[in-house]
Amino acid sequence: MANMELVNLRPSTPDAIIREFCSFINALSGNVQRAWETASSPIFDISVQVEAKPPAHQLKLSAKTVALAAGVGAGITVTTYSPRGGKSGTPN
Repeated sequence: MANMELVNLRPSTPDAIIREFCSFINALSGNVQRAWETASSPIFDISVQVEAKPPAHQLKLSAKTVALAAGVGAGITVTTYSPRGGKSGTPN
């Protein structure tokens, strides 16, 4: 398993960050490109720390971004983390 994380990027939205990753991947060459292309499960994982309020949260990706991710062979996963201090299965 390989993992790459970008921290403190100028793009601040998941949409913009995935586009940055796609640009990076499209610029790969040689063995690094082959490693990406043969990855068993290339995924862009968007991790979100949710808070109790507001009660609903929305994360939007444009059709263009989804197409770019598919174009580099990547799936998209959204991982949410419960409010800090909250207990699993217990309403806050």
